[in-house]
Amino acid sequence: VVVWDANSGHPVRTLEGYINGTTAAARYSSDGRWIGVAFNSTVKFGRYEYIGEIAIFDAESGRRTLTLKQEEGEVSCLGFSPDGKMLVSGGKNGEILLWERAGESIQLKIPGHMGSVRICDFLQNGKFIVTAGEDRWLRIWDLEGTLINCAPFPQDILTADVHPTQLSIVIGDSVGYVHLFELIGLN
Repeated sequence: VVVWDANSGHPVRTLEGYINGTTAAARYSSDGRWIGVAFNSTVKFGRYEYIGEIAIFDAESGRRTLTLKQEEGEVSCLGFSPDGKMLVSGGKNGEILLWERAGESIQLKIPGHMGSVRICDFLQNGKFIVTAGEDRWLRIWDLEGTLINCAPFPQDILTADVHPTQLSIVIGDSVGYVHLFELIGLN
C-alpha cells in the first residue's frame, strides 16, 4: 500500500504487507491517525489455504502497530469505529468479525451473509455496523451481533460509504446507480 501526497503527487511512504499477496481494503480511521489494511495470501500445504490478515499502521510514521489474523479464509473489507478503538472486518466466507484494536482477539463473530461480505463499516454514532454482501442484502447490526434491520437490494452492491456525521449511507451498484439511504430511528 502506497500513501501519496495529494499536492505533489509523490509517494510519502509504502506500507508493507504480504509478498505475493493482495490488498483487499485500506481505510483511515476517522481521526486520520491509523491506517487499516486487509491483506490476503495463498499458501500451499498439500492444498491451497487462504490466509487473511489485518494490519494497523501509524499513519504518521508508517510503522505497523498491530496485526490481526483472520481465522478462516480471506478478508474482503474493513472499517474503524468512529473513536478508532474497534474494527469490523468482513470475509469472503460471509462472516463479520468485530475486533478491539487494543487486543488481537475477536470480540464477536456474526455469520452475516451468504457469500462474500463486500462492505462493512460503523455508523457515525458507533452503536451499529452496516454490512452489504454478495447475497445482495444490506444489513444493520448492533455491537452484540443482533440483526436490527435488513433490506434486499436488486443489484450487486459494489461500493458504499457511511456519512461521517449523519446516519446515512451511499451505495454504488453494478448497473451504474448511486443510492443514498437515510437511516431513521438508529440513535
